[in-house]
Amino acid sequence: MVAYAHALGCDERHPGRQRMKASKPAPIRRRATGRARMLLSAQEEQNQNLARELHDVVSQKLAALAMEIDTLRLNPPRSRRELGRRLERLSANVAHLGNTMHEISRQLHPAILDDLGLREALHGECLAFSDLYGNPVTFVAEQVPESLPPAIALHVFRIAQESLRNAGKHARSSPVSIRLSGANGTIMLNIQDQGPGFDARKGRGRGLGLLSIKERAKLLHGTLRLHSQPGKGTTVTLRVPLKGDRGR
Repeated sequence: MVAYAHALGCDERHPGRQRMKASKPAPIRRRATGRARMLLSAQEEQNQNLARELHDVVSQKLAALAMEIDTLRLNPPRSRRELGRRLERLSANVAHLGNTMHEISRQLHPAILDDLGLREALHGECLAFSDLYGNPVTFVAEQVPESLPPAIALHVFRIAQESLRNAGKHARSSPVSIRLSGANGTIMLNIQDQGPGFDARKGRGRGLGLLSIKERAKLLHGTLRLHSQPGKGTTVTLRVPLKGDRGR
């Protein structure tokens, strides 16, 4: 929460009356505005990706299904065996489309996070990530509180999700390990990949994905450390205090 400085002055229209004027230091205001813009840009980029996926993947698959159903209706096969084969193919395509829609829904908001908590949500995300990108993933959870404030759970999940997405982009097929743990009133997330790494002072470190991760950590009053070197992989470490008012 940003504190506002209040200055007392005289009301020029009523000299005997004091008025209170709120002001916000310019550097703080600029930083807050910059952070908001970065988060909005990252969210807009994600929305564009989802919209593209809906258009390019889902719409095309629906159109293909409609064409195949019309073909069956107008020219049904004479053989029951052939009819069964084509219906099986249709069923498989519908199931695949359902999985795609489930993935898009999960990216918008992971229902498992509300239903089963952060531990199970991250485990499911690791499985989905490994299926999508082909990276082998090791997930370990230790002493994670059963119940976490919703804001903390959501932001930690999004930080893990974005870190995995970065690993999928830049560390294709490389092993990834995730450790989620709780101790001494904090929750810690550690994500490490064995990819090519990068110079953290430039390049990839300035992407919207990493900027959104940093801003989420700040919203939680947490600390985020990124360590990477060319040829030595990348490690993201997040520590979030569980006490007090966080993530609001």
